[in-house]
Amino acid sequence: MRIIVLLFVIQLSVSAQVINIVPYLKMIEFGNINNAKGALAELKRSDPDNPSVLFLEAVLTENGETANTIYLKIATHYPSSEYADASVFRIFSYYYSLGLYNKAEEYKELLINKYPSSPYIKAVDRNIPDQDAFTGISTPDYSVPSESERKNFTIQAGAFLNAANARNLYQRFIDEGFVSGLSIKEIGGSIFNIVTVGEFGNKAEADIFRDRLEKEYAVKGRVISRD
Repeated sequence: MRIIVLLFVIQLSVSAQVINIVPYLKMIEFGNINNAKGALAELKRSDPDNPSVLFLEAVLTENGETANTIYLKIATHYPSSEYADASVFRIFSYYYSLGLYNKAEEYKELLINKYPSSPYIKAVDRNIPDQDAFTGISTPDYSVPSESERKNFTIQAGAFLNAANARNLYQRFIDEGFVSGLSIKEIGGSIFNIVTVGEFGNKAEADIFRDRLEKEYAVKGRVISRD
């Protein structure tokens, strides 16, 4: 009898993890963001660590880096959950959009090997460079660059799913006198709004400014080529 009761409790526990968030994802698709956020608030009060609730939270999270952290939590702690493969795909998309191709490749392989029936596999079928953008740079050039070598680098300061947040950061940099850029990248149906700041003649200069951004602006940037 004790075994039967235990199995029943386990079954209830597993069943409790199944929360239907499809209606809220459809709200998002049709632009009803506020209604979806209201539903999320209710779900988080009752079951904040449910993988489906976490996925909905990630989809509604405007900062790309923060959303990626939530997707990583789902992929790591709930690999058998309903939205695990979708989370892995979005992690892949995030790293690919940032030019972190080695990390993107890791999650491409994870998606293919662990979720062979996933509909997202077709979306990751693309050529990935063998290395990240600066893997080959081992020794920074501290010499004064020639005129032809100037302004070859910039800082990617953010990758946002929400265009308004990207514009706000961009405008903040402009208002404080920095050279800044705003562009978009489309990866597997997800649009990332990319904010860049600064122009540098070599990677060493860019690294110094990147560290300043993190200390003074709480921005974790990435040095990228302006080409």
